[in-house]
Amino acid sequence: GSLRDLAIKHFQETLRLDPLHTSAYVNLGKELARRGDTERAMALYRRAVRLRPDFPEGHFNMGNLLASLGNHDEAVKSYKLALRARHDYVEAYFNQGISEAERQDLKTAALCFFKAVELRPTFTRARDALATSLMQQGAYRECLITLQQGLKITPQHWRGAVMLASLLTSCPDSTLRDPPAAVALAGTVSKRFGHTNPDVLLVLAGAQAEAHDLEGAIGSARRALGLVDATQQPKQAARARAHLDRLMSRQQRGG
Repeated sequence: GSLRDLAIKHFQETLRLDPLHTSAYVNLGKELARRGDTERAMALYRRAVRLRPDFPEGHFNMGNLLASLGNHDEAVKSYKLALRARHDYVEAYFNQGISEAERQDLKTAALCFFKAVELRPTFTRARDALATSLMQQGAYRECLITLQQGLKITPQHWRGAVMLASLLTSCPDSTLRDPPAAVALAGTVSKRFGHTNPDVLLVLAGAQAEAHDLEGAIGSARRALGLVDATQQPKQAARARAHLDRLMSRQQRGG
């Protein structure tokens, strides 16, 4: 905490010596926002963008504060002003996308995430968000392509690989399904975790079942259930239990 206090004192002193120091207003605002002093933080951001209307960081941080307060309409306006001042502001595209999704404008959200990924192809969180918004809009082929491109660019990004495995397992457009490829993908990721990640194991179990390997699927689901402690993670345990029950009854029906 003391370092943060020092930072606040430093920015206050900077502003005392130079009342036109726009970055100091924003930096002090960020520190105060972190402490929950949102009113003073907002006043400082407003001061910064009044002094310098084309100050991207000022608008960006104001947008973040508005979004954190649940005011996504105003947050979007701030992000747009940040982007008008700086066209390649990747984080502003990404955060605008999140606020657009909160406002249920999935089309605009997808466009924002797309711009963020276009500007920074290794931005995995933006790519995952783009894939999710495409999925929600039923743009399954675009979602598939987005995830496949991501896997080429950032092969170590396991969340993207698992999303792709899920899509290849149970895509509503059955022509895009490829259970064997999903098994290979989820299996590779699961192995990287030493088969100790229950979420990945359940995706693997789903893929194995679709690829007609019920024995393997039941084994993966059992392992997932064994890893989640029902007392610590009741939701996860219930999910693993339901998954296993479904597979067992499928086995009893003969596949």
